[in-house]
Amino acid sequence: MCRKGKMGEIESNEIERTPIYQERLNNEGRELLRLRLRYVLTVSPILYLSFYGLDYVLAPENYLIFLGLRLFVVFNHLAGVALLSSKFGPKIAAPLSVWEAYISTLAIAIMTIFLGGFLSNYYVGIVFVLFVTGLFLPWNVSVTIVNGLLTLFSYLAVNVFFTPPQSLKLIDAVSPFFFLGGSVFLTAFANYSKEMTRRRDLQLRMQIEKANEDLKELDNAKMRFFSNVSHELRSPLTLILGPLETLLKGQQNQQDTR
Repeated sequence: MCRKGKMGEIESNEIERTPIYQERLNNEGRELLRLRLRYVLTVSPILYLSFYGLDYVLAPENYLIFLGLRLFVVFNHLAGVALLSSKFGPKIAAPLSVWEAYISTLAIAIMTIFLGGFLSNYYVGIVFVLFVTGLFLPWNVSVTIVNGLLTLFSYLAVNVFFTPPQSLKLIDAVSPFFFLGGSVFLTAFANYSKEMTRRRDLQLRMQIEKANEDLKELDNAKMRFFSNVSHELRSPLTLILGPLETLLKGQQNQQDTR
């Protein structure tokens, strides 16, 4: 059992190093990302606009600014759906997914300026976006970290540069950054696990495909063998049976004449 397990592991490693494995992994990943991103961008406008009621309650004096931000994000999402439906969809799915996630968190970061900066609990919306995009979209670890760092930098920059100096206290950023950084770490770890599972799944499927091909080749080899054997036996048997039948007929004729 141990020997079989090692042999299977060696075979899996060999498959993973083949160009066709990497090509299939990349193609399947792009197509999966395109389909899931299209679904997210189709549903997200409804969810994103549904929080406008909260904006109106917490910031009634700035409700038009918040509405404009949300409509800008919704427009980007709908434009993203159109782009994904084009022939360039699979190729642009990865950068488009990062842009759509980033623009969604940037809009919320801008909203926090009007609600107390680092003291605003609106950063929870950024956490929500990070979890939805990071866990639902099939990103690899590097893309997840890049998106997370862009989000953290934008949240910090927006609040540092646009918050009045007398109200700015960096100590207030500790709590938001703890939760935002934790969200990036958790989503990166989850996407690493999903990536490993997807790799093992493809390896297993390719092993099964190779085993099926080997079985078909074995069946074809057996058919060729039996065909060759029957042909090789038929020729000498024909040569033997011809004179034998003549001889038997001759003996039968002799007996009849007697």
